[in-house]
Amino acid sequence: MFKILSSLFMTFVMGNLALSQAFAQNTIAYKGATLVDPGHDAPLENSVIIVRDGLIDVVGTADSTPIPPDADTIDVSGHWITPGLIDAHIHFSQSGGLYTRPDGMDLRKVRPYESDRAHSKAQLPLTLRRYLASGITSVVDAGGPKSNFAIREIAGDVSPRIAFASPLLATLTPDFAERVARLDLGGDPTIIPVGGPDEARKLVQEQLKLKPDLIKIWYIDSPVRSAMDSYDTVAAIIDEAHKNGLRVAAHATELETARLAVQAGTDILVHTVDDKPIDDAFVAALKTRDVIVISTVVVYEHVGQLRSREVVLSPIEKELGDPVVISSWKETPPEMKNVAIADILNKRVKLVLANLKTLADADVRVAAGTDAGNPGTLHGPSLHRELALLEGAGFSAKQILRAATIDAADVFSANPDIGTIAPGKRADFLVLRANPAQSVAAYQEIDRVVFGGVSHDPAALAPFSPAALVQRQLEAYNAHDTAAFAASYAEDVELFELPASEPQTVGRDALTSRYDRLFKKFKPNCRVLSRIVEGDYVIDQEFCDFGTHGRLRATAIYQVEDDLIRRVWLATRR
Repeated sequence: MFKILSSLFMTFVMGNLALSQAFAQNTIAYKGATLVDPGHDAPLENSVIIVRDGLIDVVGTADSTPIPPDADTIDVSGHWITPGLIDAHIHFSQSGGLYTRPDGMDLRKVRPYESDRAHSKAQLPLTLRRYLASGITSVVDAGGPKSNFAIREIAGDVSPRIAFASPLLATLTPDFAERVARLDLGGDPTIIPVGGPDEARKLVQEQLKLKPDLIKIWYIDSPVRSAMDSYDTVAAIIDEAHKNGLRVAAHATELETARLAVQAGTDILVHTVDDKPIDDAFVAALKTRDVIVISTVVVYEHVGQLRSREVVLSPIEKELGDPVVISSWKETPPEMKNVAIADILNKRVKLVLANLKTLADADVRVAAGTDAGNPGTLHGPSLHRELALLEGAGFSAKQILRAATIDAADVFSANPDIGTIAPGKRADFLVLRANPAQSVAAYQEIDRVVFGGVSHDPAALAPFSPAALVQRQLEAYNAHDTAAFAASYAEDVELFELPASEPQTVGRDALTSRYDRLFKKFKPNCRVLSRIVEGDYVIDQEFCDFGTHGRLRATAIYQVEDDLIRRVWLATRR
């Protein structure tokens, strides 16, 4: 079945590629929107953006910019246009699911790590669509196995632009090296321990064959070895990369390792400092060397929530996130629930946000990134939660726009042709129904995603999945929203209450009437204990609380037809 679906998907992509390319050659004028761009000091009202051959040709105002006679004019009055969003830190080799980092949470006895990697690979076409549907037109894969680079050949025109970092070159103690070896499948490591400066230079030379966009360092210290012990190795990696025209991105989250990484010449810090408040000397060093710092706050938040077994998702994360990944979080073993660790991570979120605000206010460049793919952090829509966290920390609308566009573009490339809307740049931008100067929620109000000059309806980009549909009806159930609940079901839906062989409820009207009474009387709440997805069938083990009216366990089997729930078989016990 998967081979058939993959074949159909590729046929769809290739069949539309020629059409998309032909459309991209047209001259198109977007007229009337307010342009909000980090390259402009103020919003440009009643703007005209002329796109030719997939590039921005002209930017101006309607009263001063003539529209070429051969242009197709699209009236976007009453809307706002921003550059496409950029996630400056993701990992395609990781799914975001519970089983994706056995070096941290070793659950290989519960589910083989190979199955998680296989899921990430199989989901890749849909993962790429999730990014574009989220308004993210470019991403930086901040390190993975060598096999990651094959994505360059796989990604079609329904994909964000991708920059790739090398497998991580790491300063590790022997015990830590054993842990990261769990990520190596078939001699294809994600993290490579480095023994010293000479070996470091050889490894950089080996990675040049992959043609990476960045060399990645994982720079950590430990109680038995200080960061200074590894400084010469880190400096050798950076020097060798720079000699070969490559920039370096460093994972260095302790203040002292980050300070040394900057001193050694790193170009990018893929996280900010998370162990203590940053000091003036560190800020000055970042500014002097023009080092970009990537935010990645959401990964701390969601790993902490995963440890407390309650990951809280925004509506866009629920709508566009991989439902199989989301359902895996429900499988967190009770013994892994650790309120103490969750509390530590919650405090770390506050510290990280405070440090990022200090940097942004000092005009250090902060790029928005999520570390998507780590447990609890979804590919695609998690960037919107990242922006909300920055907003909550006091980042201005202008600081957030810069972080998610022009500064993130400078992580993507040393000479980016993305991140701002200006002549000669790639025509990657968003048409929004709300004003991003008022709230980051506006970035979720996407009317269309323009990518390489081709206009996409985000709803058409979003991959449909039966599990996402079932999850949406469950959310409506728990919100006691009868209309939204019933909208997930077919007009001729049949509800079977096992062991009866005939349906007890037939038709959407009858279903609406039944559940409207239920919601008004009991105010129920159900949570999924486990979920299995097999083609068009979704099988949920659910625990439902009816307050003073009791609790019950239920097994629900949903059959999806034509993007709606057609049949439900329900078995319950108290």
